[in-house]
Amino acid sequence: MKRGPKRQLHSEIVPMLEPAALAASRDVEICDLIPPQPDGVIARLVTMPPCSTHSNIDPAGSAGQFHLIVEGSLVAPDRPRERWESVFASPEQGPLLLEAGDRGLQFVCLQLPRKAAEYSG
Repeated sequence: MKRGPKRQLHSEIVPMLEPAALAASRDVEICDLIPPQPDGVIARLVTMPPCSTHSNIDPAGSAGQFHLIVEGSLVAPDRPRERWESVFASPEQGPLLLEAGDRGLQFVCLQLPRKAAEYSG
C-alpha cells in the first residue's frame, strides 16, 4: 500500500426529524455537517417536504456522492428508496434531481474527496 494523506472529519451531533415532523415540513432545509473542503469533501443534511424536488450539489470534481436516507423515502426510477438505503451519484452524471416521497425525505449527502496525487500512478 502506498502511504498518503490521512485525516478524520467529524461534525456536531444533529438530531434527525421524527416522521410526523418530516411529513409536516414545508421548505427544503440544508445543514452543512462538514463544510466544503479543498479536496472536495462535503457532508450535508438535507430535509425535503413531502413530494418536493431538490437538485443536490454537483459531484463534478469529487470521487462521487452517497445519499443516505435517514428518514422518509426517495422516489427513484427503478424503485423507491427507504430509510437506511442509499443512492450513488458519479462525478460524470452531474447533480441528482431528488424527489421526496409522500412522507418527505431527510438524507445525508456524503461527497468523497478527489484521489490524492500520492495514490496516482
